[in-house]
Amino acid sequence: MITVFRSISLPVAAFLFATVSSAQVPNLAIVDAAGFQPRAAPDMLASGFTAVIEDIFEAAVSTPLPTELAGYSLTITDSTQVDRPAGLIVVALGQVNFLIPPETALGSATATLRLNGEIVAAGALEITAVAPGLFSANSSGSGAPAGSVIYVAPDESQRVQDLHELDGEARVPKPFDLGADDEKVILVFFATGVRGRSDLSNVTASIDGVPVPVAFADDQGEFLGLDQINLGPLPRILSGRGMAQPEIVVDDVCVNLVDLILDGPELVPAPSLSSVDPASATQGETVELMLVGEDLLEVTEIELAPADDVAFENVISTSTTVTARAIVDAAADPGERTIDVLSPQGRSNRIPFTIQSLSQDPMISNLVLNPNVNDLGITFTVSFDFDAPAGNLVFNGTVGNSAHMEAIHESENTTNVCRYRVGGPPLHLPGETSGRFRAVNTPLDEDDVALGPGTIAITLIDAAGARSNTIVTPVEIRPVCPENSEFQNSLFPAP
Repeated sequence: MITVFRSISLPVAAFLFATVSSAQVPNLAIVDAAGFQPRAAPDMLASGFTAVIEDIFEAAVSTPLPTELAGYSLTITDSTQVDRPAGLIVVALGQVNFLIPPETALGSATATLRLNGEIVAAGALEITAVAPGLFSANSSGSGAPAGSVIYVAPDESQRVQDLHELDGEARVPKPFDLGADDEKVILVFFATGVRGRSDLSNVTASIDGVPVPVAFADDQGEFLGLDQINLGPLPRILSGRGMAQPEIVVDDVCVNLVDLILDGPELVPAPSLSSVDPASATQGETVELMLVGEDLLEVTEIELAPADDVAFENVISTSTTVTARAIVDAAADPGERTIDVLSPQGRSNRIPFTIQSLSQDPMISNLVLNPNVNDLGITFTVSFDFDAPAGNLVFNGTVGNSAHMEAIHESENTTNVCRYRVGGPPLHLPGETSGRFRAVNTPLDEDDVALGPGTIAITLIDAAGARSNTIVTPVEIRPVCPENSEFQNSLFPAP
C-alpha cells in the first residue's frame, strides 16, 4: 500500500495566501481557482473577477477563514434560496479568492459581492457535484503542474521530485524519468472541485494515450478546499515520451491540461492483437492467417495454446498485421484455443482461435438449379445453403482432394444417365451462407440435345470426403450420354 503523499507545493500555497493574475471583468465572474474554468462545486476553491475591487491586497492569516476582508464580503445564494457567507482567502485588485460553502446545494446559484454591506457586484454560477481543476505552477491553469513525482522503492521508502522548476522568473516543467526497474512512480497533482466525485473508478487518466491507474482523487486533508489526484504506478512504456499532457476525467468532466516532460530511454511497446482471420481452422487443414493489431512490426513468432499440433510458416509482419500459414495436424484436438504473437518487446494479449472437427458432415438445402442448353453443350448453375465445418468446403483446384459437387442427371424418357463431378469457386465457412457452382458437359452436336423432363441429384462432397445429404430437383433438359457412362471430371470457374 503506497501512502498518500500530502505535502503541499509552493505554487498552491501562493494561491492560498497571495493573488493570482489580475484579469478583470465588468461584473463578478466565478471560475474554479485552479484551471480557471467557469464551473463550481461545493467546498471548492474559487476566484471571482470584477473591476470594482480597488487596488488593495489583504489575505486571510488563519482558519476558520474570515467572511470579511478589507470591508469586502461574499454571499452564495444557492438553488434553495439559502444565503451562505463564503470564507475569503484573498482580496486583491480586481479579484477575490474564496471557498464555496460546503453546504451549498446543487443547481443555479448567485454570488454577491458587498463592500461595507453594500452590493457592488454579482454573478451567476451553476453548482455541480464536481468541477475539477488542476493547479499549475505559474497560477495560470496551464503549463507545469503544481505537483510532484514520487519514487517508491520495494521497501516503501520514497524520494520526491517537483514537477516544475525555475527558468529565470518562470516556472516550467521539470523533466523526470521512471526511475529504477524496481521502483513505482506516482504523480501527485494538487486540485480543487474533485472531492464530490461519485467513485474512484469514475476517475480515469491517460498520458500520451497510455491508460494510467488513478490511485487517489479526494480531499487533500491539510488545506481547506484543496484536493489531490495521484496517478500511478506509471507504465514503464511512458519512458522517454518527452512532452505530454495527462488527460484526467472526473465523473465525465475533463480536467484542464498541464505539461509533463517524460525523460529516460524511449521504449517500444509490446505487440497487441485485436482480431484474427479466419478465427478457426479444421483438423488437417492449412489456412492463411492474418492477425491485426498494433506494434506488430518486429513480431517473429506466433503461438497457439496448446500449440503442439499446429505449425506456423512464412511469418510476415508489418506494424499492424502479421500473416502466416497455419498447418493443423489431422489429429489436432478440436475446441477453443488462444493465439498470441511474440516480439523482442514482449508477448501480446491472447485472442480466441478454434480448431474444428471433421466429424460433422456437410448439409445442403434450398437448392436452386438453372439449366441451359446451347451449342456448347448443357450448362447448369446451382445455388444452395449449407452447413459444414469451417474449412471443409474450400476448393483448391483438384477434385480428388478438395470440396466438389456431384451432379447426376437422369432423364425420364431414356435410360441414359450423365454424371458430373464439378469444381467451383472457393467456399469459405463459416461466414457465407450460399455457394454457387457451374457444371458443363462436353460439347454436343445440336441434333444430339433432347429436351425433356428429368431430375438432377446434387451431393456436396467436402475436402475430407464426407458426403452431404442429396437433394433432387426436377429439370426440363435431357443430355445425351452413353448409357452407364463413367463420371466425367471437369473443373470450372465461377459463373
